[in-house]
Amino acid sequence: MMKKLLIVCSIILTSAISWAEDTTLVFTDVQYSELFNKATEEGKGVMLYFHFDGCGGCLQMERTVFKDSQAIGYFKENYLCFDINTLSEEGKSMAKRFEVRMNPCFLFLDEMGNQVHKIVGSFNTEEFIQHASEARQKGKTLGYYKEMYSSGNREPEFLYDRVRMLQDANELDSLALMEYLNTQSLDALKEEKNVKFLYEFMIQDYRSFHNLFSTDSPYFQFVNSHRELMEQYFERDQIRARILFCINNDAYLAIEKKDSTSFFRNFDLIQEFDTGETYLYKNMKGLLKAVLEEKGIANRLKADYYRNIGDLVKYEEIQNSYVQEMWNNATQLNMHAWVITQNSDKRTDFDLKMALKCIERSIELKSQYANNDTYAWVLYYLGQKKRR
Repeated sequence: MMKKLLIVCSIILTSAISWAEDTTLVFTDVQYSELFNKATEEGKGVMLYFHFDGCGGCLQMERTVFKDSQAIGYFKENYLCFDINTLSEEGKSMAKRFEVRMNPCFLFLDEMGNQVHKIVGSFNTEEFIQHASEARQKGKTLGYYKEMYSSGNREPEFLYDRVRMLQDANELDSLALMEYLNTQSLDALKEEKNVKFLYEFMIQDYRSFHNLFSTDSPYFQFVNSHRELMEQYFERDQIRARILFCINNDAYLAIEKKDSTSFFRNFDLIQEFDTGETYLYKNMKGLLKAVLEEKGIANRLKADYYRNIGDLVKYEEIQNSYVQEMWNNATQLNMHAWVITQNSDKRTDFDLKMALKCIERSIELKSQYANNDTYAWVLYYLGQKKRR
């Protein structure tokens, strides 16, 4: 009877273990030093998963893709998966060794421990399996593309695919984009693939990618002058949002550099968008990434320009004019006052008095929590804490 009970318990335990493995991606518990011998014995590749507790992208992968039966089956058959918590001491060391700067990060290694492929961020199941599959095909890995590039390959299709590889590995820079775009003629830019390429990359890290989409670049000018073509593939408001953000960002870089030629070029371009409407920038997945909502964009830019070059008389004149434009809009007055309170590095006595004027008018028009809260901050910065 005892023997039968042990057999039954063993079956239950084995089933439980099998069930647990089949409902989530399995990570090996062998030591890293033994990982590659085991992978060679089993004829599998190695995937390192870099993550940390509280990482949003990591949680998304763990709750969705890691529990997908397709992903579970594929990785169980083809990879030894090894997880690395980058907040642990060992994890920090491993992240430094492999130059991992963002999580989640997935590194694919050969049986000798050499990195052949890398992806960073969240992916759906199909994308994740595709990357893992390509990591086992020499001609489709990031490592292979880096070798080919170093060997001098500059074919347009190769450069296009290289951009995608670098993008998924979070290693993309403006040079990679520029090298591909420079192989394309004006007529070629009108092709669907290139229209979508320009649209996707118009707004990146603007300082790093500024040379690509500054308003005097051929690529910005192409998009700006081919809006009807762009509208065949994308929503009109998103095209306008991208153009506006490029102009706005370019204008502020010109202000920082005190480049009057660049500033006034952008000042002229932005007039079209100074309508008071709300501009929402969404990424390729439709997720909202930035908002620009303000009447008097042009006046705001001009005021900041004159303040930065030290012409305070002109600055104050424009600020007064700017406030008059929004004098009957409680929301905009509140927002303007709030922005002044937060701009501590450039805030002057004139600005704080202007903020007080704006917020008192905002409350007069429509008293509510938001503008009363701003009022408290304005009084605080003016040193009038007991006034309200």
